[in-house]
Amino acid sequence: AAPTENLIRKVTPNLSVVEVAGAPVVSGTADGSGAAARFSGPGDLAVDASGNIIVIDALNNAIRKITLSGVVTTIASNVRDPNARLTPGIDFSSAFLLGLALDRSGALFVADPNLHLIYRIGVDGAKTIAAGSGWPNGVSSGGFFPVVSGRSKPVGVAVDSAGTLFVPDGAIIRKVTAGGIDSILACTNVPTCVTANKAVETVAVDKADNIYVAQAGVIFKITPAGVSSILAGGGTAKFSDGIGGNASFGVVKALTADAAGNLFVADTTNNAVRKITPSDVVSTIAGSADAVGVVLGTLPASLSAPAGIGVDAAGMLYVSSENAVLKIKP
Repeated sequence: AAPTENLIRKVTPNLSVVEVAGAPVVSGTADGSGAAARFSGPGDLAVDASGNIIVIDALNNAIRKITLSGVVTTIASNVRDPNARLTPGIDFSSAFLLGLALDRSGALFVADPNLHLIYRIGVDGAKTIAAGSGWPNGVSSGGFFPVVSGRSKPVGVAVDSAGTLFVPDGAIIRKVTAGGIDSILACTNVPTCVTANKAVETVAVDKADNIYVAQAGVIFKITPAGVSSILAGGGTAKFSDGIGGNASFGVVKALTADAAGNLFVADTTNNAVRKITPSDVVSTIAGSADAVGVVLGTLPASLSAPAGIGVDAAGMLYVSSENAVLKIKP
């Protein structure tokens, strides 16, 4: 569905939803402050160490930055150069930018499933290709290698403290070291990291380098030692709170963890934001499967297909829905 609003909103400490940047029902691409800025379908996002929001402006094929004061600038945009996939350092040429992550230095990684690439944008603004060949069948070195389907389509990216990338690619998770060594993530016990023949929806990494995986209604946790466990979800696409496997999720597009060990879930097809505590208790923070649309006012707010989620150092959540980015106090 095409976005019907193209604005950035936040939730203030008293939990009232207000607009930060953009304008309702007015799409476009324009930098500026507050209502002067324009977006077209803001998507996946991350929060940097200074509290700035880095967001994919999906329909504009751009990466935008929103400061704490609501000033919007464009970090990278689509120049549509057909040779850019072969030339590291040229700006984005993809028709579709999907997932993003920040490393500890502030460098940004962006997944491009159409050109089968992971881009890197350094803190100095330099743009390079971090992984992938730019070709459907992958390559034998320096990027993604072929999978059974013959296509490597990275639908997201996460990065740990060592700079290792974790990339959902069909029913597997690729692990790409900072030195470019590409392998498939493996676990040391049952349940394994993922379920065969079911697409991995998203991957996230917390400050302790634990990996979180969403796949077909199940949320996995993988420790740095490779020990895997199921946090929540029974594998059936429904909408219910509960403990562990008694809870259920729809399609999950994004995950993020706070310093206290809580995991937050952008439950996209259920139009909701969910929380999983360290004791595996699942609750709904905002939104509902029964309501669609971003609504100004007090929480719980209605959401529309949340696609990105991040948390800042103070524990405030930033959530990107189909039509807005919200700031929520859990």
